[in-house]
Amino acid sequence: HHSLAYLIAGLESNGEYLDVSRYAMGKISIREIRRDPANGKLVIRDYWPEDYPNTPFLVVPDAVSSDPRNRPWYQAAKVNGAPVWTDAYVFLGQTGQMDKPGFTYATPVFDSNKKLQGVIGTDFTLDTLCTFLASMRGTREATFFVVEVRDGDTDRVIAHPEPDKIMRQEGVDSPHYELIPEGAIRDPILSAFLESLPNEIGEVGSRLDAPFRFLAEGEAYWGGYCRLLDPSGPHWVICGAVNEAMAMEEVRRNNRI
Repeated sequence: HHSLAYLIAGLESNGEYLDVSRYAMGKISIREIRRDPANGKLVIRDYWPEDYPNTPFLVVPDAVSSDPRNRPWYQAAKVNGAPVWTDAYVFLGQTGQMDKPGFTYATPVFDSNKKLQGVIGTDFTLDTLCTFLASMRGTREATFFVVEVRDGDTDRVIAHPEPDKIMRQEGVDSPHYELIPEGAIRDPILSAFLESLPNEIGEVGSRLDAPFRFLAEGEAYWGGYCRLLDPSGPHWVICGAVNEAMAMEEVRRNNRI
């Protein structure tokens, strides 16, 4: 599927790793992360399928941040001891930098003695979801987005028609991207909507029987939401906001006739 970004596998014993990934232009690549026998450091090698395993097109010799055992998908599966959907996080991209947000369905692998051998997973980027939400924005009156509910942590907006409103670049020496915490989002409509949400949105299957009204920059909006029903699925709340005046403009015009 075009939203599938990576098939991944990491080893518990030494942190070595293998993935098959899809570039933005649709081309497939293979990434190996193995330890250098000379110094024990992890080394990234990326290959086109036809060149594997002899001729990498990219080599990152000291990929200290690439140990999969420290990544959110690996940790989530290890702690859970069973298949799990991760919270959204920023993937390690093709350049070796954290540059693309997404989420993972990760499964721990055990031997016959129930000792963890590693974790395998499937990664999905949020780009496709953001593009889909943008396609639903047929008119400028309505905005749809996705909120991730995180137990014991701040909720986050993980998908929006304008991704730059929910992501920011951090760091100077090693620049990377991260999702903006809910309280730091600068979009006035989005911020006002989030402030109006009740605490109950975290409950599985919670939904609003009727839309709620809120104000942003002096204008009235109507909002609604629905929490995904599957308790074992992603912890997402699908949200929508509509500008009241613009949505009702046609109705008011007809009433004046």
